[in-house]
Amino acid sequence: RRRAQGKQTAATSALSDGLAWTNGHVVRYNVSSICPQLDGVPQELAGTATTCAAAVLLTVLARLGVTALAGAYARSRGREPPQLAAMIFPSWELTVAVVAFQGLSESAGVAVASGCGGYVVAGSITLALLALSLLAAAALLWKGVRGGLAVFEATDTGSKASELRELLR
Repeated sequence: RRRAQGKQTAATSALSDGLAWTNGHVVRYNVSSICPQLDGVPQELAGTATTCAAAVLLTVLARLGVTALAGAYARSRGREPPQLAAMIFPSWELTVAVVAFQGLSESAGVAVASGCGGYVVAGSITLALLALSLLAAAALLWKGVRGGLAVFEATDTGSKASELRELLR
């Protein structure tokens, strides 16, 4: 069976390498002794997992920090802290989780394709966990479509922004 070889120009390759960080390919571990096939590959699974975990953790800490600072600032000015519903979990974390999902999916696929025993196992487990998370999301969506979830009207996020602006005056 023949494999199709993709052809990239130098400009396309440079663009792709420059945007690797958008899929969580920031931390790169030297894995050449464990899996020579992954030497220099930006989609290395452990590095991508480290980057994605750090991004989610920093996002959680940033959200908690902004919420705490807004409350402390309001109390210091003798005001009631605003109800910053726009900052509740997972308002910020969901966006980071979607990007992490993409990067982990790509890295897990590369790990499975590498042919290195440990990486094939780690990539397979990662892919299975990602598939389970998709199934869980689909089950929640199905439950919502069938009327099994309570639906609340979304609050106007513009009013939350104006509430925060009013606090900072």
